[in-house]
Amino acid sequence: MSLYTLDDFAADLATAVNTGATLPALDAGAAAMRRLLETDGALSRYVDVLRQGRGPWLLHQHAGLGFIVTLAAKAAGGASTPHHHGDAWSLYGILDGEETVHRYTRLDDGRTPERADVRREADHVLRPGDVEVEDAFAIHSESTASPSTIALIVRGRDLSQVTHEYFDLATGAVKSRLGNSAVPIPAA
Repeated sequence: MSLYTLDDFAADLATAVNTGATLPALDAGAAAMRRLLETDGALSRYVDVLRQGRGPWLLHQHAGLGFIVTLAAKAAGGASTPHHHGDAWSLYGILDGEETVHRYTRLDDGRTPERADVRREADHVLRPGDVEVEDAFAIHSESTASPSTIALIVRGRDLSQVTHEYFDLATGAVKSRLGNSAVPIPAA
């Protein structure tokens, strides 16, 4: 039996989302990501780059469909601000450690761009091999409980080209900005 590789995963994901990033397509992509995360050694050649920085490190970018596959490390006690990635869907998988994805619902109608009424609705604890599907505009945040977490993350688009919204739950303020670029892995 041959090793399921990053290239195999990227090909399976491309097949899944080729006709659109529907929920069934993203679920098929999540199943492929679970297979990759559960394959011993499949990502070992990439993990060493985390010694140079937490990432996100660019592992693959699909030329035709535009999705990117990244690897990132997160320190214990870290938490992101509630946000969404605009029209970019995501698959968020855990290679090592434990992380909680917090899901939110926007209660207002969105007519006032700089204000929002956002409430937390669910928490999903992710452990190695788990994958969270995030549809476009899904408001979420992450918090890391374990010593550190290594996450494999697929974005439907390069986030440096996508406007994100960040939500202050206490004040209702909304701030918008472009996302961050993934960094290519240095040549060996």
